[in-house]
Amino acid sequence: MTGTPERKLTTIFCADVAGYSAMMARDEDATLATLMDYRARMNAMIGRHRGRLVSTAGDGLLAEFASPVESVRCATEIQRELGQCNGGLPAEQQMRFRIGINLGDVMVDDDDLFGEGVNIAARLQTLAPPGGILIASTVFEQVKSKLAVQFDFLGEQHVKNITQGIPTYRVRIDPGAGDAGFDGQMAWSEIGASDEEEALASPVIDRGPPSGTPEDGPSADQQRRGSGLLNLVTDLTARLVGRSENEEARKLAQRSGVLGLVLAAIALVTPLDFMVWIGLFVAFVGAQAAIGKAGWGRRQSLRARLICLILLLLGINLVASFGEWWFIYPAVALGLIAYFIGDGPSRWGKHKPSS
Repeated sequence: MTGTPERKLTTIFCADVAGYSAMMARDEDATLATLMDYRARMNAMIGRHRGRLVSTAGDGLLAEFASPVESVRCATEIQRELGQCNGGLPAEQQMRFRIGINLGDVMVDDDDLFGEGVNIAARLQTLAPPGGILIASTVFEQVKSKLAVQFDFLGEQHVKNITQGIPTYRVRIDPGAGDAGFDGQMAWSEIGASDEEEALASPVIDRGPPSGTPEDGPSADQQRRGSGLLNLVTDLTARLVGRSENEEARKLAQRSGVLGLVLAAIALVTPLDFMVWIGLFVAFVGAQAAIGKAGWGRRQSLRARLICLILLLLGINLVASFGEWWFIYPAVALGLIAYFIGDGPSRWGKHKPSS
């Protein structure tokens, strides 16, 4: 920088492609062509919403908006349009962006932006699911009553090189718009850690049944309560374990879990009590194998394995000695180990270095 930099309050918009390196490894030409097409569409929408493109580096994009409302409106339009574009591509060529938005004070030098306000937007982007949008509370307070979209509060997110937690909200996007974090399924799809790094998976939102639910179905109030409980469970699971975009790992986890539940159900309705033990074994071994294929870092993998072990102990406790909760004692010890493996609440995964 030259001299004393100018400072200003602005809305920082940060976007990045989920799993970009893997896409390039599969097909460089097709990936680059898709990136150029999508980036041109994004640039046009940023201009229409009176934003300014600050920089592009690799598969990333940084922009600023004078209005937080326009920045979120632009982000939702981008994700919807790109989601529709992805619908016409083979699965391996679908390109999904993660978007993070923050309103903060930044330094300006030669039209580039610097400072913690930019770093926070970048951190939120790494935490967003592919096709999803995360916004800081500073943005939420400005847009909460001005846009026809819904938001989910995710609590304070603790990220690298940011001293205090960031109160974070997720923007709900219409189904089918390519928002991988809002498909209503407890899938093992990763939020898309940026290539060489790990990132925390955002929880999955259950949108409930589609419109036109029969009159004798659950009421809207019941749906909201059920969705809230599912959100709580999936949020906790995502924070403790994380997810992987590895298709083989996801399918393996899903199939072993379903098979384990089927075997346990057989044990409940037939005299074949021993089937529940086989179900526990299948689910545990399947989860361990899926973790091995997920491509996580050593700490995150070990944490996930410890969580699976705690769940196995719970299952054994329920089957073998219901009413005597002996599993709590080893679970507390294993839980503390899993907690400190991730350096406590300040670090659920690795993130990009500061700008």
